[in-house]
Amino acid sequence: MRKSLVFALGMAGLAAVATATRAADVVPVTIIAPVVATPPANTAAFVEMFGGFDLFNRNFEEQGDCAGCHGLGAGFGGNGQATWMMSPSLSMQIGVWAEHWSGRSTNEAIDVDWDANRFGVGTHLSYWINDLLVGGFASIGHRDEFGFGTFATTGLEAALNASRFRVYAQTGITFGVAPDFIRDAQIRNFYGRVVGTFYATPNLALSANAGAALSRIGGDAAGTLFTWGGRAEFQLARAPLYFLASYQGGLGRFPPDPSIVNVMEHTFRIGFGLNIGSPDIQTRDRNVGLADFNCLYGVAGTPTIECGFIEGGGSI
Repeated sequence: MRKSLVFALGMAGLAAVATATRAADVVPVTIIAPVVATPPANTAAFVEMFGGFDLFNRNFEEQGDCAGCHGLGAGFGGNGQATWMMSPSLSMQIGVWAEHWSGRSTNEAIDVDWDANRFGVGTHLSYWINDLLVGGFASIGHRDEFGFGTFATTGLEAALNASRFRVYAQTGITFGVAPDFIRDAQIRNFYGRVVGTFYATPNLALSANAGAALSRIGGDAAGTLFTWGGRAEFQLARAPLYFLASYQGGLGRFPPDPSIVNVMEHTFRIGFGLNIGSPDIQTRDRNVGLADFNCLYGVAGTPTIECGFIEGGGSI
């Protein structure tokens, strides 16, 4: 009896040791929840103001680079955008923007003062698929210098938001609405632009853009425009205030005018803005980061040469 009890106790001890050994060999498993993209805020907005200066030069075929054919101007403006999430996957953004520019163009014989006002209002409807949005937009705007009038734009766009970068592409068509001579001229401008943004931190953004536009009047080619630019933005750590500096360049070519080879323009802007409902610049771009880049009255364009038209000389 005593031997049986000792044997039973020994077997129980071996079983306990074996169980402890197996438990020590088990690798703990950590259950990781799937990563879900952060949805945009229900409402968000920003408003910004800027000032800047503009330089342009016109090159003439029969005279080469004409030293007297240049211009200098200065301007100011603002841009405000607001977005509303109508559902977890559908958002609407509404924006309004305006700019005023003035300056002097120097020809070989005379100096010409120029003045340019442009403004627009537009809306974007977007569908969200995690970090990707796709959608369409429409806008109407006006420019009142050199006989120009009211135009409208419609198009498609998409944006991909990642951890440290963002890619935004837009394509559209702009056409004349009023007055009668603008509408009857059958102006059609086809354009596209791509913007890439790198976020060194959520409060420091560096972006670059490139685009092109093709204009037609009455079915005939009126000119082409190539654009490029960059922008830097910095937001204070514990405040909604941010600062911006940007450059936008343009090169226009005009087949209807045999005397002009090209027109080059450089526009510089500096300013500040206020974030509403977004803690930093990166979140702002995700929440309310769309814009209308059409050539004639869009956001952050070049003020005196647009879409293949020569403002002040006029292709129309």
